[in-house]
Amino acid sequence: MDKNNRGRQCEDFAAKWYSDNGFTVLQRNYRSAFGEIDIICKKGSVLVFSEVKSIPASWDSSDMEMKIPPAKVMRIKKSASDYLARSSNEVYHSIRFDAVFVSGNSIRCIEGAF
Repeated sequence: MDKNNRGRQCEDFAAKWYSDNGFTVLQRNYRSAFGEIDIICKKGSVLVFSEVKSIPASWDSSDMEMKIPPAKVMRIKKSASDYLARSSNEVYHSIRFDAVFVSGNSIRCIEGAF
């Protein structure tokens, strides 16, 4: 399986995980001039911007945070600002940036990862 198909499958799996946990997926693969956000979802008044990564089963949890470099984090945050500037007048009491790691059929979501 090529990298693009694997990435799409991981994002599908993560979107379903968010939905199964009471979130409404608002947008996938949001693109701005700064970069892309894999999943944007909400639950109540919490808005979540999520980066999804595929990881090998051999990685342990201490390795996961290194999978998203600081430059990528900055692009995601700038894209989130762009999304908020363009979105409706909906008010969110909290905004969160998650990192979702997919390995096989398992997911690990780190809420507020950055």
